[in-house]
Order: sequence, then structure tokens, then C-alpha cells
Amino acid sequence: MKPKYLNNLIEDSYSIFTRIKSGVRTAGLAALLVATVGIGYAGSKSQDDFKKEDLLPKNPISLEEKTYQQSKIAFGSDRDGNDEIYIINSDGTGLKRLTNNPAWDYHASWSPDGKKIAFRSDRDGNDEIYVMNSDGTEQKNLTKNPARDFNPFWSSDGKKIAYTHVALDTSELVNGYYQIWIMNIETGEKEYLTPGMSPKWHPYGEKLAFKAGGLYTIKIDGSKLTYIEKAHEGRQLPDWHPNGKILAYEHSSPDAWVGTWVHDIQSGIDKYLNIGGTPRWSPEGQRLLFVGRDLINDSYIQIWLIDVTILDEYPFVLLHDSTKAQVTFQSRQSWYPSWHPNGNEIIFSSWDGDMKYWQIHKINISNNDTKQLTVHGGSYPCYSPDGAKIVYSGLNRNSESLTDDTINLWIMDSDGSNQRQLTFGQFVDP
Repeated sequence: MKPKYLNNLIEDSYSIFTRIKSGVRTAGLAALLVATVGIGYAGSKSQDDFKKEDLLPKNPISLEEKTYQQSKIAFGSDRDGNDEIYIINSDGTGLKRLTNNPAWDYHASWSPDGKKIAFRSDRDGNDEIYVMNSDGTEQKNLTKNPARDFNPFWSSDGKKIAYTHVALDTSELVNGYYQIWIMNIETGEKEYLTPGMSPKWHPYGEKLAFKAGGLYTIKIDGSKLTYIEKAHEGRQLPDWHPNGKILAYEHSSPDAWVGTWVHDIQSGIDKYLNIGGTPRWSPEGQRLLFVGRDLINDSYIQIWLIDVTILDEYPFVLLHDSTKAQVTFQSRQSWYPSWHPNGNEIIFSSWDGDMKYWQIHKINISNNDTKQLTVHGGSYPCYSPDGAKIVYSGLNRNSESLTDDTINLWIMDSDGSNQRQLTFGQFVDP
């Protein structure tokens, strides 16, 4: 039986490249639902008052908590007949089922401090947002209504969750069919924000980016609603710049291939950078990664990089190399790139129609030195928060068929060594 989350990709497409420190990745065949804990930044500072020291957590995370964060992986699996949430140590030990009921429990999302996990469940007859402790105790229905609620996304301080709500009947349609709500975790108070879906928090928690036909931003008090796409629909997959002032996004139209644009939050100015899509800022915010067609053979998709200098002026000044740089030259498709936390390396998946499996590669962007890390297949890779490990989706080593029910969870060191299959069996993990 195909997992329920594969039937909801249209609702959750925004999470395809959600950053690892935020929680969930959902992607393609494997529908990778790995949630490796990362460190979020507390606070909700205005970008106009932003200072360098605001990058430091207001409540420093202890060494014990940080060690826990680096060593745990949460994932969804149907190994017991329906989707449940599991947790496992990064060395493959300590597999534990956190949810245990006939319903579907999936889309796990770690809180920034690693103490709680939000998830989606239909155990009460419809999709709701639940939260539990990281050991599976104290499972609690947060949304508690007869309508569907899904796609939970934690604020950086861990105090709020933004989520998508589906209108139950015509009386709710005045606010749109898909709606974005915000919940206070401590009080349980829920507040309608705007029509739309798939919210993505601003780095400092003061606003959200979301989809509603086009791409919008809005402050969490409901003010300053900004429609970024004024001429065409199709701008999706945005990524906030680390300074919170600029949003990179993908623009597509029926008569052209996708392009990468940036939007200045304060001035409202949009600037085109180049052909390509799925832009992702480097950790320091000086480079932008995206996928685009091969310079020589446009039947291949490759990884591209562009240097970006942002001058702190109003309106913003953005300088870039208009020629951009192709960093992969594979005779195959290259997809799903992910930055190393140090900003010096990129991992990605590649596939050729003649190859049996997707494979994971790593590239040093300073010299374009590329290394294939996997031999037996792998896709949708993501780094651990410290960059020491790579979690990815791979086939059961005992299986020769590339089918949904043989997908398992794997981990390896960042240099490709010590590859270990963490979960085993004829089921979808994750």
C-alpha cells in the first residue's frame, strides 16, 4: 500500500528543501521524512534593529542537549502496516517506535531545542497537528477541530507553530479553502492569519512566507501582507537569506523555463538573477545555489552557483556575476543539492537513464573536485547539523528492485565512509 504522505505531496511540496534544522524533507520517490535535530535561534527581532549578536541564542543550548541533537533521527515508516513515527540513533542503535495506533502518524518536525516533535495524525478521524516529547510521551492534539490541519513548522524560538488549515464548510470559506494559522505552544491559543498554505518562518520569527497562487509574505500580527508575484503565478520554493531581509525564489511561467529571483523585503524590489530554480543561500549568505540546464547539453540538469554581494543600503544593492558558474558537469541529471554547514561543500543526487540507482556525490566548490560517495544507490541527502554525517534514502541492501517498499534509511560519514543501513525490511523507511 502506498504511504498516505505520497498522496499529499501537492499539499506539502513546500517542504521539499526545508532546512535540516527545521525538520522535514519530503521528496519524490522516497518521500524522505528524515528529521535530524538542529539548533534554532531564539528571539523575534525586527530586521531594522538586527545586530550581529542577535545570531547568538538567547538561551544557550547545553552540551548535553547539543550532543542529543547530533545523534538522533526521527522518521516515518509503514513497517507495521501503517505510517508511524520512529526514532533511531545515528549509529543504528536504539530504534524506538514513538507512536502506536491504527491511524497514520507522519511528517515529524523537531522543535529547535530537540525536546519535542510535532507531527500530523488522523487518529481522531481527520488530520490534526500533534506534539509529543522526543521520547514519545505526552502525545497531545494541538489543533482539536473537525477540519484538516497539517504541515507544522516551528518558529525559531520554539514557542509557536505555523500550520495549514483546510476549511471545513462554506462558513469557513470566507477565509479561503487553505488557511494559515499560528498556535502558541504554551497556551494552546490558535489564531487565523491569512489564506494560503505551506508557511515558512522568517529567520527571526517576525513574518512568514507562504503560497497562495503566488508567493506572499506577511507579519505574524497579520499586517504588511506583500504579494511578491504581481504578474504571473508560479513562484515557489523560497529561501530566506540569513539576514532575513531578502527572499530568493523560483519563478516559472508556461512559456519559459524557471528563473531565480530575489525580493527585497523592505523596498519590495524584485531582481532577476539567472535561469534556474530551487535557489538555496549558502550559510554565510554570499552565494546562491540553484539547479539549471547544462551549458553544453541542455537535456541534463546541473548544479549552478552564483556569487552575490548584498550592500546594506535602501533600496538594497545586489551585485552578482551575471555569467554564473556551473559546478557539476555530470553526463546525467543532478538534483537535490544541499550545503555543508561550513559552506565549502555541496552534496547532491545524480541519475542517468542507463543507471539502475540514483547515487550521491559531493563537490568541493573551491576547485570543483567531485567525488561519488555511494555505490549501491542513494538519494535526497542532507547533512547533520555539524556536517559530520549525511543522512539519505537508499534501497534495502538485500533487494534488487527499485520500488517504494524497499526504501530504507541510511547514514554515512561526510567523506562517504562508514555507510550504514539504519533500517531494514520490505517497507518504506522513511
